[in-house]
Amino acid sequence: MYPPAGWETATNHPYAGQSVNMAYELLTDVCPRRAKKWNQPPDMVYGQNMESFTISNAQYQITPSLRADDFISDGRRITDIHWWGSYLNYSNAWPEPVLPPMGVASPLGFILSWHHDLAASAPGNPGGYSMPVDPPIVEIYVPIKDCHEVYYGVVPQFWNGKFEHEFQYYVDLLGQYEPWYETSGTVYWLNIQAVFSNQWYPEPEGGHTGWGWKTTPINHIWNDFSVVKTNQSWVIGHYPPLHYYPNLPCDLAFELTTDEVGAGTNWWTQPIVIKSISRLASGSTGKAIRSVGDYGAGIQYLQTSTNLMTTNWVDIVARTNPLPPPFTNTWKDLSAVETSKFYRIQQR
Repeated sequence: MYPPAGWETATNHPYAGQSVNMAYELLTDVCPRRAKKWNQPPDMVYGQNMESFTISNAQYQITPSLRADDFISDGRRITDIHWWGSYLNYSNAWPEPVLPPMGVASPLGFILSWHHDLAASAPGNPGGYSMPVDPPIVEIYVPIKDCHEVYYGVVPQFWNGKFEHEFQYYVDLLGQYEPWYETSGTVYWLNIQAVFSNQWYPEPEGGHTGWGWKTTPINHIWNDFSVVKTNQSWVIGHYPPLHYYPNLPCDLAFELTTDEVGAGTNWWTQPIVIKSISRLASGSTGKAIRSVGDYGAGIQYLQTSTNLMTTNWVDIVARTNPLPPPFTNTWKDLSAVETSKFYRIQQR
């Protein structure tokens, strides 16, 4: 309570008798929300982390593994890469949240690359299934400090009585890197591989045995299956024999976002949701429309139409920076009140 210590009497302070709140500020290194252009979420029920790591200047006899998964472009550039994974056999008897490994047990960073697609039917394809074309279009090495590693959740693996501790990562390509420019309707491959120091070695007891890329639910598998390379050849990635989906092919969990607005019927992002429409207070005309925003990817327009059989939508209000979910945006329509009036919010 006011007054603070040192004041002679309570009456000397202007807030005497009132409760005290302290001064502080919370900051984040997460960039503003951008439009989602591709999404394969992590399977937090039946998922498995599939090894994808190498060792820098390896002095141990560990075979590196590299995984890749395919996606199709909507034509907008990639400005953020998000993915999920965990450390293999790391605290797998512990059901509570854990910190990521520290010191030499932490990866130095990740290699991220994207590739053109070698279709299953392409002449000279040795496997009869699609795979990345080497060399990559772009390959970057991102230090772990720029991968924004955060704890995501625990997956109880009821088929073997163990636990996987999931972490989420993302890289903002608009920082010290360059965005990836794509051609609409083109299939590409994303590769993700953790890099460990040559001072690290697998520790099944009390440590971990490498890093794995999380699988996505089987209903999110798109096009051909993910692939893995442990020598010079790409092969289809499969769940391990003792998994809930023993030996079935798998796809991997990642999300691609962009700072460009979407267009066309193939735009991956979800529609902007109108939550409610209500009349304004007595004495004023028009309505208040409340919606969920999509911050950071273009200008949004509140539009109206009186005939859904036509395409005659009229802009009423524009918002260059609507609030991101879960906040609610309020759009006021101050035009005349019609008996039949329809609303939508478009982003461009």
